[in-house]
Order: sequence, then C-alpha cells, then structure tokens
Amino acid sequence: MARKQKTKTIAGPLILNERTELVPIDSIQPWEGNPNQGDLGAIITLMQRHGFWGTLLVQKSSSRIVAGNFRWRAAQHLGYKQVPVTFIDVPDRQAREILAADNRSNRLGTDDPALMAEWLQSIMSDVGDLGGTGYDQEVLDNLLHDLATPFVAAPEGFKEVDEDIEIEHECPRCHYRFSGGKTVPKEAAA
Repeated sequence: MARKQKTKTIAGPLILNERTELVPIDSIQPWEGNPNQGDLGAIITLMQRHGFWGTLLVQKSSSRIVAGNFRWRAAQHLGYKQVPVTFIDVPDRQAREILAADNRSNRLGTDDPALMAEWLQSIMSDVGDLGGTGYDQEVLDNLLHDLATPFVAAPEGFKEVDEDIEIEHECPRCHYRFSGGKTVPKEAAA
C-alpha cells in the first residue's frame, strides 16, 4: 500500500526567516560538501572595499550556512569576530534544497550587455575605477567592443549547415578559424 504524502497548503507567501542577529563567526560553520566554488579572492577584495553586506542564511538546528558560505570564509580571512545571520528553522532536506536553489538561481541570471556597459561607464566616471564592482577595464572594453560589432543575420532562406559539407570560416571577432566542423590552427590556415 502506497503511503499518502502529506502536503502543506500555504496561504500567501511563505517567509522562512526566523530571526536575524549578529553572532560570533565561529558559532556557525560552512555546509560541508557544498558544490559551489566561489571566488574567495574576489569576495575578499570586494569586502575590503565595501565591508560585509547582507546576512548569512543559517539552518537553526545545525548552525550550518545555507547561503553565504564564501562571504563567511572571506569574513574569517579578514578577521571579523561577528557576522550578521538570518536563522531559518528547516529540516536538512529543505536546507540542502535551498542551498542548491540559491547556487543555481545565481547562475541563471544574465546581464543586459548594453545596460551593464552603461552602469560600468557610469561607475568609472563617478569613482575613477571599477575595483569595487568585481569587473575590470578589460571586461568593460570587451562589452563595448561586442556592442559596437554589428550582428550579421543569416540571409533569408538560409538553411542549417550540413556538417558534412567542407566549410572554411573565420570568426570576425577573435579570428578563430574552423573548417567542416574541424578546427584549423591559425598557423595552418594562414
């Protein structure tokens, strides 16, 4: 006999936050086995410029960090004694799901290239550098170059390429050459 699964009906949006407080940094711990590999160096650099922002999301029952593992590591590296934490009272299964969802949802977002270029140019104009953004001049230059390079649409009626047909092509941006689905080293193609 199959067990009937219990479902919970929620009236309105569910808000998991139980309480937010400053806690000793050593009273919480990272979630071991978290597959996310954050850029600790970049986070340290940004925290040196801006300080600690936001809160860490921590499972109440285990004191394990559900979201913010690398900000916690950066805070440790920088000598923070306390960090802001929002505790949630959820079982391990749900905490792992939230951890995975937080990691994944961050990766699903994209930037509008024109708007990002505008933002970065504005910051450069106001501040004089991009050091507090995680971006650098090379990224801005590449964005501006890509925006200035016109998109060439395929001619009307153009069909998909048959991979068996010999085709030689050179990318107009990076000058990478390929032929018939096989890459051609630049030296050999010249």
